[in-house]
Amino acid sequence: MQKSNTIPQLLKTIEDFQIVKCNMYHESVVIDSNRKPVYKRIDDAIVFDRVSLCDANHRKVRLGCAHSIVNSNFSKILENAQLLIPKQSNEILIFKNKFEAVIAKIYVLDHKKGQMEHELAIFEMTSNGKSNAQLDLSMNVLKAEHNILMDNIISIKSDIESFISKVINNSNL
Repeated sequence: MQKSNTIPQLLKTIEDFQIVKCNMYHESVVIDSNRKPVYKRIDDAIVFDRVSLCDANHRKVRLGCAHSIVNSNFSKILENAQLLIPKQSNEILIFKNKFEAVIAKIYVLDHKKGQMEHELAIFEMTSNGKSNAQLDLSMNVLKAEHNILMDNIISIKSDIESFISKVINNSNL
């Protein structure tokens, strides 16, 4: 993350961030060719293999990723914005607080999805291919909640970009 020295640089830096509605795919359990979860036993615990995280270069710019420093970096950029645009510091702080509140919810949801994937994998190991409507419904609800939170991030980012554009258009930079 490079510190922006001008307001137009700041806007460009913010515009370069992305939002991808991934449904927290990385929490998924690896399935073998027989459609069974891949796992290891460690003492009495079952530990499921998970799909790989997205490429680190993608995670650096994808807001909402629960396994990256991207969200912290975005917050730091907003702190820098407060210094570059001191007259609008309070408005930027409001954006930052909204963003961080949504990110906190995503972290909780990410943990829930990991637990749900574990429960689904345990069920899959013992069900002989049957499905569990309640677990499937719960998973769909988690994914829908994630999409709503990602839409919130899209909205916040767009509002920040519009706000900074107005600052640029109303100043003699």
